[in-house]
Amino acid sequence: MKANEKSSSPPITKEEAIVIIQNMAKELGRPPKKSELPDEIKCRIKPLFDKWCYALEETGLKIPSEKVQEKRRKREEHRQAVERRRIKREAKKKLRDEEKKKNAGKAGRSVRNEDLH
Repeated sequence: MKANEKSSSPPITKEEAIVIIQNMAKELGRPPKKSELPDEIKCRIKPLFDKWCYALEETGLKIPSEKVQEKRRKREEHRQAVERRRIKREAKKKLRDEEKKKNAGKAGRSVRNEDLH
């Protein structure tokens, strides 16, 4: 199938793709290589996984190396730390805005949205 042609086959779910890959592994007696998949199947599976190794991992046919697992763990920890900082920053901003409104109320004047930022 050429790059500019569209597949006439209906899309499949990740679960269906996993079953297809597992069945191929049973037939071959080992995890299949991406190149061993028929083109009509490969073009339907490809959009479901970022990389072929991820497809094999999700089927349970490949276990990522310790190095890869550590890299993913660190990436997830970093993502969580960034999210915690974002939440903390938003909470501080909300408190500052509420404090400005409260102080403006005591002074007997209204606060415009522009004053809060």
